[in-house]
Amino acid sequence: MTDQPQIDTAAAQAARRAAFHARCAQLGIAVDPALIWYHSIDLGDGLVTPGIFDLRPHLEAYRFPEDMRGLTALDVGPGDGFFSYELLRRGAELSAVELPSLSAVDQLPGRDVADLLRAAEHFLPAHVPELPAQLTLERLDHLLLDGPMAFCCRRLGIDLDLRRGTIYQLADEALGIAPCDWVFVGDVLLHVIDPVRGLASAAAVCKDTLVIAQPVPDDLGDEPMARWRGGDDPGLDYMEWWLPNLAWYRQMLNKLGFHSIEVVGRFDAAMLATGQSAQRTIIHARR
Repeated sequence: MTDQPQIDTAAAQAARRAAFHARCAQLGIAVDPALIWYHSIDLGDGLVTPGIFDLRPHLEAYRFPEDMRGLTALDVGPGDGFFSYELLRRGAELSAVELPSLSAVDQLPGRDVADLLRAAEHFLPAHVPELPAQLTLERLDHLLLDGPMAFCCRRLGIDLDLRRGTIYQLADEALGIAPCDWVFVGDVLLHVIDPVRGLASAAAVCKDTLVIAQPVPDDLGDEPMARWRGGDDPGLDYMEWWLPNLAWYRQMLNKLGFHSIEVVGRFDAAMLATGQSAQRTIIHARR
């Protein structure tokens, strides 16, 4: 009995993937069946991507202004672009920064691309059964970084201003990012080994409101600290490293020049294929 909810959840997600590909076929749209969709995105014409997460019911928790015309925004680590499209819909003048390749993901010293591929081959099939048994870096880059966003932009008719770099490089002259009114960092900081440097880099290109959205543990007390998320098995790192608590964010953001730090939303979102709960805390930091 304990396995039944996971079986039902996996079957429901498989049905969503099948419905997506069936609708693509009806519309005459070619799509790679192994694309890794992080978000559920409504592309119109009854076409909804089968994301690992469906955050559409939780958008209000992010507290983005409904009318962002006249505001500049930056989406850091957009993945398949769910939040980029939402900020554009609200009228923001948007840029986005995504990794040039998954080879640029933070790993512990001594790890290489082979370790990254082993982790992907272990964790991703639960969400994408069509994933090839053996991956190359080029194939994984296409399936996770490039293919989903390119597909969505074509369907939505969006010419996204996408720059390539890491969160550490946001203020680099080569990326050409001017300070923005709103900077959104969603589910990124837990993937960086140096969250202080990552947060400082995002702050450097934010002139008003910085939005951080990711799990924030509430059981670490009132002293600023972070929980290690890397685990103890070097063969199964999922490229998740640190989960700072709210006191950590308050102190660091204050040091970076933000004078108002507020939790504006919190919710639990399930991974659709496994049912595993994933908490999100939404922090707005204002200059």
